[in-house]
Amino acid sequence: MLAIIYLFILVLLPAAIAFILASTLPRLFPEMSHRSQTFSAAGAAGCLPMALPMIGLVIGASYGGFDASLLIPVAALLVVALIIALVIGLPVAMLAQRGKGAPPDSADFD
Repeated sequence: MLAIIYLFILVLLPAAIAFILASTLPRLFPEMSHRSQTFSAAGAAGCLPMALPMIGLVIGASYGGFDASLLIPVAALLVVALIIALVIGLPVAMLAQRGKGAPPDSADFD
């Protein structure tokens, strides 16, 4: 059961976030390039699932005061977020962006 939860959090959730963002960003921000839309979707897909553990670490450590040893687990979570973004988020975002050209300009049809 625990393996299914890990699979959902570390694979399916980032893939869904990347696909949804990469599909909707061209409609929301048509002036952004496809490359920046793809990297934004992949970055969000990597960082959003890791945000809750990072917030939990910072809030949990804030009760005891600042400790420099807190930087090591936060840095490890940032590295995991980067790996998730590159391994899962980027290919899914590129797949979602495939075949989507620039939206047609309304001046072409007048």
